[in-house]
Amino acid sequence: MRFKAKIRHVALLTKVVQTLDKMNKSCTLLLDPENVSFVVNADVVVWASLVAKTLCESYRVESLNNNHIGLVVDLPFLLKAFRSAQTAIDVEIRLTKKGDMPFLSLVITSQGAQVVTVTQDVPVTVLTGSQMREITEPQVPAPDVQIFLPQLKQLASVVERMTRVSDRLLLAANMTGEFTLKVESDVVSIATFYTKLSTPGGDQAQTARVSQSAEAWVDAKQLSRILY
Repeated sequence: MRFKAKIRHVALLTKVVQTLDKMNKSCTLLLDPENVSFVVNADVVVWASLVAKTLCESYRVESLNNNHIGLVVDLPFLLKAFRSAQTAIDVEIRLTKKGDMPFLSLVITSQGAQVVTVTQDVPVTVLTGSQMREITEPQVPAPDVQIFLPQLKQLASVVERMTRVSDRLLLAANMTGEFTLKVESDVVSIATFYTKLSTPGGDQAQTARVSQSAEAWVDAKQLSRILY
């Protein structure tokens, strides 16, 4: 079993791991010849897949399980390792073993007055083939509405304030580019409206599906953690 990669986009990986860390303290990392996938199965279910060739300059996965590797990793340890590599000139990640303990080892090379190489070892649990086969990507139905969100920092600020009013938040959107967030309590109802947002496919998609809309009540605090 071998895994070795030279990471091109450390900042992107750090953002992904930072977001997942707010939802759960561990995740399953699935590696195959094409993709790197992060899976969280907690109060919020997440399946985030990144194309390996986009993420890495070089990428190699080999195993007897059809070149698939599954690892359970503690997100706080992984996040700490990636954060230490933000200014590195070279970052390599590999699956290693020290004694009987498997690790994801980040070899981080930085340059200041001199070149310094530091290795961060993140403990992992290696999944068997049968354990990996039990992990399947959620089947998500085709969306009724697709819309590009406003700036996430602004949206996160709005949602965070709404959590002070209620634990439940209504999301509503339509194909004309309108998006609404709403919370209610016994004494107050607050809503924020966005208009003229873009949709995938542009004006043609808006015209073809102009009457389509959708809404859902969600956990406000869970949404707030995802956005920050």
